Amino acid sequence: MKLINDYNKAVLETKRMWIEEKQKLEELKNAKNKRYWEYEDMIRKIQGEQSNCNFEFEKKEEKVKEEGTKERQAYNDTIKETGILFKLTDILKEGAKLPGNRFSDPKDLIESLYDDEFKKIGLFIRVNGKPVNCYSLCLEGESVFERVFPDTYMRKDLKSAAKKDILLRWWEKNKKNVMENWLKAQTVLEEKYKQVVELCKTDEWQKAYLRYRKDYYENSYSRGTSTEMYKAVLEQIRIFDTKPEDLPLLIGDIVTEDGMKALTEKLNGV
Repeated sequence: MKLINDYNKAVLETKRMWIEEKQKLEELKNAKNKRYWEYEDMIRKIQGEQSNCNFEFEKKEEKVKEEGTKERQAYNDTIKETGILFKLTDILKEGAKLPGNRFSDPKDLIESLYDDEFKKIGLFIRVNGKPVNCYSLCLEGESVFERVFPDTYMRKDLKSAAKKDILLRWWEKNKKNVMENWLKAQTVLEEKYKQVVELCKTDEWQKAYLRYRKDYYENSYSRGTSTEMYKAVLEQIRIFDTKPEDLPLLIGDIVTEDGMKALTEKLNGV
C-alpha cells in the first residue's frame, strides 16, 4: 500500500536526517571547542609574552628613574641646602628672637641647661596632680628657629615618679639620649645661621634672596601677588637690576615697619 510505504520511508528519512544533523552538530561542537582552546592557548601565550614585555620595560623604566634620581641628587641636595639658608635669612631679617614666656613657674626649675642668643632650655619638676606618681620631669624651652624648623621646638614630659630624687637619678642616666636629636638639629641650624649672616653681606646672596621671596609670594602664599610686600620685593629687584646703589635698605628689611616706611619714602622720592 503506497500510503504505508510513504509513511515508513518518511519515518526512516526523518530519523536519518535527525542523526545526520546530530552528527554535524557534534562535529561543529568539537571543531568549535578545538578552535576555542587553540585561541585560549594563543591568548595565554600572547599574555605571557605581554607580561614579559611589560616586566622588561618596567625594569628599564626603573633603571631610567634610578639613574635620573642619582644624577639629580647632588642638585636636589644643593636646592634643599639653599632653601634652608633662605629660611634662615627670613629669620635673620625678621629679627632672630626667642618666643619668650614659655617656661613654667621658675620655682619648678631644677637646672638651666642652655641660655644663649639661640636657645633657652630648662629642666623642671612639676606637681602633676596624680595620686601616686605625683611629680613629672619636664624639658621646656625655646629656640629662635622653632617657628620655621619644628625639630627645634622643645617641650617634653619625660617621666613621672613618686619622689623627685627618682626623677633626678633617671635624668642623669638618660639625659644624653633625651637631648641628642634636638641638640643635633639645633646645632646644625646655629652654624648655618652664622653662615647666613656672612652671606647677607654679599650682593649675590641678597639678590638671590629677593628672587626667593618673589617666588614665595607667587607660588606659596595665597593671593601673595596682591600684597604690598610682593610689590616691594618687585621694586627692590628692579632697583637691584638697574641701580643697586639706590637700594633704600638691606634686602629683607622691608618686613619691618621701619623698613616699609623707608622703602615707601624712597619710592615716593621723599
